[in-house]
Amino acid sequence: MRDNDGLEDVGGVDLVFDVIGGHIGKRSARLVRAGGILVSVVGPSEARPTNGSVVDFVVESDRGQLSEIVQRVRDGRLRTNIGHIATVE
Repeated sequence: MRDNDGLEDVGGVDLVFDVIGGHIGKRSARLVRAGGILVSVVGPSEARPTNGSVVDFVVESDRGQLSEIVQRVRDGRLRTNIGHIATVE
């Protein structure tokens, strides 16, 4: 994704992890491909992807737990398989 691309230019993604909600959450739901998933950590999603799934959950941040996650990533004990990350300002 280039700096001047809009959110809608991303298109057809497998997973959207929504940490903002509101208007951005609604726009993000339209990006999920058929069979994809929208995960929202800001409460129940106001939008649903067409032919996709939604997972809603609320997270309470805990400094100790977040620090443990960071340490596991640094130590190589926690790994992710992410093909592409697209961000929009």
